[in-house]
Amino acid sequence: MNGERQVSVPRIALALSLTAAFGCSAHVPLPLAPPPAAPLAERVQYYNQYRPQATAGMARFTFGTFGGYSALQTSVDHVVLANGTVVSDPEDLLQTVGPDSPLVGSVRRASNAQAVASGLTWGGVAASVVGSILMLTSISSASYDGFGTPFWAGFGIALGGSIATGVGRWALGPSAAAAREAVYVGLDGAIRAHMSLCGTGDALRECNSAAPVATPPPPPVAPSQDSPWASPPPLPAAGATVSIHAR
Repeated sequence: MNGERQVSVPRIALALSLTAAFGCSAHVPLPLAPPPAAPLAERVQYYNQYRPQATAGMARFTFGTFGGYSALQTSVDHVVLANGTVVSDPEDLLQTVGPDSPLVGSVRRASNAQAVASGLTWGGVAASVVGSILMLTSISSASYDGFGTPFWAGFGIALGGSIATGVGRWALGPSAAAAREAVYVGLDGAIRAHMSLCGTGDALRECNSAAPVATPPPPPVAPSQDSPWASPPPLPAAGATVSIHAR
């Protein structure tokens, strides 16, 4: 009975740790963006609802001695759309930019970087939990006779898990956050490019129907060098007397 409990407890802890780590991410279903051939009013309405409006994130602090603290890491975790929708997974934004958008590559890179960072972080947490339980069960066992193989195996698993958590959170986490932020920064232009919308604000229009450009007036003609005046003198008014004096 004791041996069965020692095996089942780590398995339960591992299952709970993995469930807590990977079961909390939720996707946001966004509607497909209308194609460039859709009516202009439909595209403008979609843009005004699903354009990015703000980004937000979190700062992680470490508390030091004497009550002081210092910020170690900040990250942009999600983007807020104009209709209030909060998107935390960059892959959800693919619905708004289309499969041929240059932003797709940035989304894939951000997702891969986040998957590696999260896998190391939460996998390390799970390993630390399992290793700690192995150490405790080996000590509290009825047949305890010192620090044997189960204890040191648990110690090694816990230590490796702690290292993996640090690497995932502090080494790979910032690069994943930077890749995610790059997606959010380029989202507005990618949405407009996909729907062929140009202009800003209330002046959105078709990109292939540019506003007419005013034709500049022709430049003035410079007078000829052999002419004593720039234009002929005005003719005398009717009834006026013209006197000509010759020398």
